[in-house]
Amino acid sequence: MVLEVVCPTCGGMKNLSVPANIITQKKSGTIKIHIKINAVCPEHQFLVFVDTRGTIRGYEKIDIQLVSITHKDKIKNNIKEFLTRLNFT
Repeated sequence: MVLEVVCPTCGGMKNLSVPANIITQKKSGTIKIHIKINAVCPEHQFLVFVDTRGTIRGYEKIDIQLVSITHKDKIKNNIKEFLTRLNFT
């Protein structure tokens, strides 16, 4: 199934493919689809609400995204702090 998804912030539009069985398996209510950055537009992520017939019923902007810092990022930050203390930056 193809959905014409519109970013609720900037109006960017893209057709996205969603497996039909996701829609048909839901008996009632809405399917919530998380649209990540770059999926529709380069700057925004949001939720799309789709009913059991595949009709988009609404959008919701995401206020905040929490991202975990990986071990590699922690090491990089520690090295930067160490070099700053030694005045090498």
